[in-house]
Amino acid sequence: MGEDRRRHYDDGFRREALEPVRAGAGSRTLARRLAMPRQTPKQWILLYGSNGEEAVMGATGNRRYDW
Repeated sequence: MGEDRRRHYDDGFRREALEPVRAGAGSRTLARRLAMPRQTPKQWILLYGSNGEEAVMGATGNRRYDW
């Protein structure tokens, strides 16, 4: 029916994307450089600012907890 239009980025790509963030680049600049929707780098920058690099790595949005 509908195809999944979200892109999933691997950890290597995310690490490369965080280099300009550490240098002070904003979400608009990052979105242009990496050809991605502007919301994605905005979210990554917020995650990086609050919880560091590990918060951005492998975040797929589907979290499963082993209770």
